[in-house]
Amino acid sequence: MKKQLLMMGVLLTAAFSFSSCLDSDSSSQTHTFSFGGENCFNIVRDIESGDQLISLNPYYRFEYDFTQGTVDVEMSNVQLASGFGGLSFKLPTMKVSFLSNEGFYSSTETNVTPLNTQSSYVFNTFNLRSIPMLRWYNTDIPVWCLNYTVNNRYQVTMYPTKNNYFGTTIATKTNEVGPAANYSGTETGYVVTLNVKDPSKPTATLYVQNSKFSENMPAVNFYVKDLPVSFDGRGYSLHFEGSTFDIYSTANGKKMDDSSISDLVVEATLTSGANISFKCDLGSSYGSYKISSSLGYFIRVDNSLGNATN
Repeated sequence: MKKQLLMMGVLLTAAFSFSSCLDSDSSSQTHTFSFGGENCFNIVRDIESGDQLISLNPYYRFEYDFTQGTVDVEMSNVQLASGFGGLSFKLPTMKVSFLSNEGFYSSTETNVTPLNTQSSYVFNTFNLRSIPMLRWYNTDIPVWCLNYTVNNRYQVTMYPTKNNYFGTTIATKTNEVGPAANYSGTETGYVVTLNVKDPSKPTATLYVQNSKFSENMPAVNFYVKDLPVSFDGRGYSLHFEGSTFDIYSTANGKKMDDSSISDLVVEATLTSGANISFKCDLGSSYGSYKISSSLGYFIRVDNSLGNATN
């Protein structure tokens, strides 16, 4: 597992080794990425009225020129208010910097006028952070963090519907069943999917992958589903202190007997990662644990493969 996580860090600093079905010009190191449809949604807040809406199926296109350090951004099916959607914008070329200490490509601009519209539209702020070439187990898991303000009135935040997190999990055993007690490791991965098909009732599902809560515990994959979720423009949150939920096997989708999750709390910030904590009872085979995780989008591992940090 550590080798896989190390590879993710390598891909951040050796981006051009990435091989995929991308539009590319080898002489100028230009790569084009598309992200949209069911992969994301926008949350739009009207600064004047305070109203907030969830806008489905926006589309974004990012063309990076890594030689010149620039990005061209196009977007379509953008909605700014109820009955005011289907907008398309092509922004002028913007500068990109690589934040080596964070692993992100970053572009921040102010007062940007789209090239394809009248001057009535201005992007007063535009903030893009990305890890476009991130992979895990031969699966592309790019990270896109995008927010912008239009005409000093509409604050738009793009939310991916699938969010992958990695980091250190601390597990404290809360009963005497099963092997070992008190464990800290980076084997466990987390995925949070956001479902906004009914914008009036957004929900989330938390997948716990390759979970390892004690030294000798075999990997267990499970999930808890249909959890009401709240959005704040910076990220999302789940707060279920005092509540208990059934958990399901990722392998077959069936409820796991004598197993549950309780006191679940997720605090996610789109630009950095998430903190996840819960209690779980995995039955007589594995025991009960209190879990606390501080997570990012990848894990940094030093040259000796020790001391993984997210």
